[in-house]
Amino acid sequence: MTPTTTAAGIAAELTERIEDAAQRFPADGLAAGPADSQEILDELLPSEDAFVLVVPAGPEPAQQLVIVVSPGLLKALGLSDADGLAGALSGVIGELAGTHDVDPTQARLGIGPIGLAGLPVSGAGGSLLIAAGLFLGVDHVATLGIGIPGAESAAPESAPSPPPSLEADDTEQIGGMDLPEVPSPRATPAAEAAVAAAIPTAPGAADGSRSLSLLRNVEMNVTAELGRARMTVADLLSLTPGSVVELDRIAGSPIDLLVNGTLFARGEVVVIDEEFGVRITEIVDRAENI
Repeated sequence: MTPTTTAAGIAAELTERIEDAAQRFPADGLAAGPADSQEILDELLPSEDAFVLVVPAGPEPAQQLVIVVSPGLLKALGLSDADGLAGALSGVIGELAGTHDVDPTQARLGIGPIGLAGLPVSGAGGSLLIAAGLFLGVDHVATLGIGIPGAESAAPESAPSPPPSLEADDTEQIGGMDLPEVPSPRATPAAEAAVAAAIPTAPGAADGSRSLSLLRNVEMNVTAELGRARMTVADLLSLTPGSVVELDRIAGSPIDLLVNGTLFARGEVVVIDEEFGVRITEIVDRAENI
């Protein structure tokens, strides 16, 4: 990729690298949102206890590669804690870096807002931060980003101090990077749900309002399911026009609405201008899917 110098060219290059990195993420069922300029660091976090990996790349202009992973997605990657995160995402880091050299000795690992401390945001002293969310169904579970400090931004001389829960002096070699050892986060129902299934956030929920700003243009399949039936291969082959298939629903039962194959709501069939529609009567609670 040929380096570019104009603001628009740099933004386009960062966007392309983020989109390439999203395709290399080693987890099934993830959908990437659009890569956009970010002005609020907290919007990069799927949850307050998410892990934040920041890897410097450069040398000029200096760039910071950002990977944020929720505790639930960390478990889906087969990791019991964040010690192996850099190694598991080495391909993602390589795509984010593009042609830029990565400085593993300066990589840092943090948790939540403290892990994001010191990152540039778009518009601050000429800085630029491009990021895209990764979603499991409608749950924000990860973020990929690249930040470039502006000439006028007050970038810190060194990486911020780790949070009190991190042991800064207790490090080990992880995927070629010296990263602090961090404790596994406390398991929460929300974190488990992010990995178990694509479960929607109820309207107005505090943990979903931040994620929706990154969701925007993500397209998902919505399916209305009247019912299901189990059949043998012989029964299936015997079907002809006019055959009746008995479903597992009684007359008048609500139908299921599924988003990317996951139960989202229930409703009743209506007719709108000679076309079928569904009037939602119930939003399925997360607890039903855990």
